[in-house]
Amino acid sequence: LLMVAGKWLLLGNFNDCYDAGVAYGVDDAPVRLFFSFTNCAIWTAFRAFWQPRFYGTATTNAVYRLLGAAVGDGVHIFSNGVEDYDQVALEDGASVCHGVFMLGHLWEPRGMTFGRCTLRRGACVLSDRQLWPGANILP
Repeated sequence: LLMVAGKWLLLGNFNDCYDAGVAYGVDDAPVRLFFSFTNCAIWTAFRAFWQPRFYGTATTNAVYRLLGAAVGDGVHIFSNGVEDYDQVALEDGASVCHGVFMLGHLWEPRGMTFGRCTLRRGACVLSDRQLWPGANILP
């Protein structure tokens, strides 16, 4: 629960935007540094202490929901690369296999891009794939 509290107190909810500096009213560099250190700390704690013990279970789905992800019923998450919880939508029956990275952000020359990664109902992403902002995977 410390990870969940840290996520909401330090990061809050990252919404879709192209330039985080404009969206949050500050220069890009402070946003990058703040996002990098806080998000990576929370994500690393989740990966190290929680997730590997509960791959593919309803417990993992519940924690993802607490962190802000939209997780449907019967979802199976077997990867520790599903990050940027506010930008992840896993519909009913979706499966994320080992080694998949669902990234809701990208660093770009003009700033950070945020976007939703969506696995539609019944979709499955096989091992060692990357989904970038705006990905919409159909079954």
